[in-house]
Amino acid sequence: MKVLLSCYACEPNRGSEPGVGWYWAQQMSKHCETWVLTRSNNRPAIEAAIGTNPENLHFLYTDLPDWIIRLKKRHMLSTSLYYFLWQAKARRFFDASGIQVDIIHHVTFNSFVIPGMWYRRKEKVVLGPLGGMSVTAPQYLRCFPTFARFKERIHTFRTKYLWRLNPFFLQARKHADFLLFTEEKNGKIYGGNRPYKALIDAVLSKNLPCRELIQSPRSGFVWAGVLEPWKAPQIAIEAYARAFTDVSPEKRPPFKFFGDGSLRSCCEKLIRKYRLEKTVFLCGKVKQEQLWNEIQSSNALVFSSVRDTSGNVVLEAMALHTPGICFQHQGIGSITTDECAIRIEPATYEDSVSGFADAMKKLASDSALVQQMGETGHNHILQIENQRINTVLSIYQSLVLK
Repeated sequence: MKVLLSCYACEPNRGSEPGVGWYWAQQMSKHCETWVLTRSNNRPAIEAAIGTNPENLHFLYTDLPDWIIRLKKRHMLSTSLYYFLWQAKARRFFDASGIQVDIIHHVTFNSFVIPGMWYRRKEKVVLGPLGGMSVTAPQYLRCFPTFARFKERIHTFRTKYLWRLNPFFLQARKHADFLLFTEEKNGKIYGGNRPYKALIDAVLSKNLPCRELIQSPRSGFVWAGVLEPWKAPQIAIEAYARAFTDVSPEKRPPFKFFGDGSLRSCCEKLIRKYRLEKTVFLCGKVKQEQLWNEIQSSNALVFSSVRDTSGNVVLEAMALHTPGICFQHQGIGSITTDECAIRIEPATYEDSVSGFADAMKKLASDSALVQQMGETGHNHILQIENQRINTVLSIYQSLVLK
């Protein structure tokens, strides 16, 4: 069986979407003759990692003209428009290559807004897992600055009501042979009459760091991600303050934030407001290996996101024997279980902060529970990884036999 993976983002040793593309490429090439269509700027990292001619895995590189790339770098062209133009170019480039495959699978940046342009193909087409359908509950809009809050309301309205007017998604759905969604409920809403299956996007994300359990004592908490409104770092800081403000600074567990973004100054103000300068640290961006070390030595990863397709970093924590603290909603609700994460039911903002605070206090004082939940999460990852890969392969096989 021959497969083309359309991976706008594909790069080794990276998180988020580049890691998603890279992992799919590696895993599918173990079972199929695999071509990966990606951008030229990913080429140096790919070839440095695996050479120019890996077995069963072939890379095709294409990019838009230099003048368009310059416009994007100067922020004169939005990422969405650039991505749209690249998808159109990628289709023409592949058709001109003359390569014959059985399956075309559009993998990365799989928002339902622009799910590729693989229309009217003789090959079987698979889209997904499709995400981008999550919206922010009204009570969490206070995490957004004024203008960002306005944009978020537009996003919510478009996602809930205007998707039926999106010609790119409707065409892609019409001509796809199979759809994958990150949540079952989204398949029912957006799938139409096409065959679909829910598949956790983050599980097929990258080589998860399945290390051995460390024996040294754990301490503190870790938060990782971009400091942007939908990640709601304010909830995590306020929860920590509520949990430990009555504890002397010398006895408080440290709380480290890894990542950067537009809310950095807001987070700094909150830290000063609650007088947490000695125990809450904004560490900025770090290399993946350092982040994994920090997660593995902490009591829990705090994932406070109020709108997210999945939550890859929580899977990394589970692989590292570390419990999570998160909401019980959206993709993260599908990834986790109550045995490997303390999950907070979305409620009022104040109740949510209290829920996170109670969870942090619980794990800070119960090392046996931390170890038990960490082990459960680690085993959960090992069990479901091969199941998800086999699911995709069985879908490919069924389409080829039709």
